Amino acid sequence: MMDAKEYLMQVKQLAHRIKNLQALAVEYERLASSIPGQCFDRERVDGTRNLSAPFEKWVYKKIETEEEIKATELKLLQLKVEVEETISQIDDVNLRLVLIYRYLDFYSWGEVAKKIYASIPAVYKYHQQALEKFKVPTKRL
Repeated sequence: MMDAKEYLMQVKQLAHRIKNLQALAVEYERLASSIPGQCFDRERVDGTRNLSAPFEKWVYKKIETEEEIKATELKLLQLKVEVEETISQIDDVNLRLVLIYRYLDFYSWGEVAKKIYASIPAVYKYHQQALEKFKVPTKRL
C-alpha cells in the first residue's frame, strides 16, 4: 500500500513520462525524415539485401510511441480526476490548495507560498497536515 505522497507523485511521474515519450516521437520523426548514407567503415558480410525502406522502422516506432502517449494521457487524466476528488474531501481550503498547487499544477514551494499568501515554513506545515488528512483511495481505476 502506498502512502499519500507516493500516490500524489504518480501524477508528476506520468506527466514526465508523457514528456519523454513526446521527445522520443520527435526523434523518431527526425530519423524517419533523414536520408541515410552508405556505410564504408565496416566490411559487408551479409549477402542478402534489406528490401524495406530505410525509414520504415522509424515510422513504425513513431506510431507505436504516439499510441503509448495517447494511452498514458488517458491514464493521467483518470488519475488527475481521482486525485482531485480525493483532495476535495479535505475540509481546510489551504490544505487543499497546497496539494493542488504542488501535485497537480507542479508549482515549487515558493510559488505555492506566493499563491496562498503564506511563508514557506507555513506551506511545509500545511503540506504535512494535508498529507496526514489525505486518504489514498483503496479502489483504483
